[in-house]
Amino acid sequence: MGLMRSLAILSHLHHRTGGALAAVLPQRLAGMEHALFDLVVGAPPPGDSQVLLMPHTHDGENGVAIPRGTVWTWDAGENQPWQWQTVNTGSSYWRYDFALGAKVDGGSQNDGYPANLLYYGSPGVDSSNTAVSTSAAVLECKLYYETNQAALSSVRIRNRTTGTTSTLTLMSAASGWLTIDIDTKGGVWNEIDVEAYPHSPAVNATVTIYSLVIAERRSSSQTQSSGSHTMAAAPKP
Repeated sequence: MGLMRSLAILSHLHHRTGGALAAVLPQRLAGMEHALFDLVVGAPPPGDSQVLLMPHTHDGENGVAIPRGTVWTWDAGENQPWQWQTVNTGSSYWRYDFALGAKVDGGSQNDGYPANLLYYGSPGVDSSNTAVSTSAAVLECKLYYETNQAALSSVRIRNRTTGTTSTLTLMSAASGWLTIDIDTKGGVWNEIDVEAYPHSPAVNATVTIYSLVIAERRSSSQTQSSGSHTMAAAPKP
């Protein structure tokens, strides 16, 4: 019985040793071949090049890169962007409406029209919680715009689910990227509107949105640990 057990152990060790050799030897041989090719030919060996693969979508509008932590992304490319006009009728906010393809006075209510977009909030990522940044957890929205009324019109993001709006952000140039923090509700669908606001009664601004990304960021979205120790502060064994 003892002999059989010893043979079984030897067989197991042989299997493990053989497996390791089967994995290591081809790697070493390939490395030697690459080195010899480089030495003789004086050029990088074939097959050692790297290809950068960027995650992206192929939706109905266009392909767009997907940054880490993305919860919603869209890019018009050469297709139809979101474009609408604003009319300053006294503290009114205007947003693009898909059903009408025209301006809708958003005001402070939902006005019975569907939201511009929906995203599902990650459970636990919620503006009622405190983020690593020590502020309320928020998501980051980046959008690319054009306007014919630079420095005279602004954009904000409304979250119907949380009942809050972002800070009004000025479109200071004729085109460019804006970064806007928005409140979020975790574990449910969030309804989002993009609204524009003209700052002068004489301004009728045309606003065009070509790209929009909403994403979670570690510092501003990740909820703080409620424990007495964190992974970063706890001493290593």
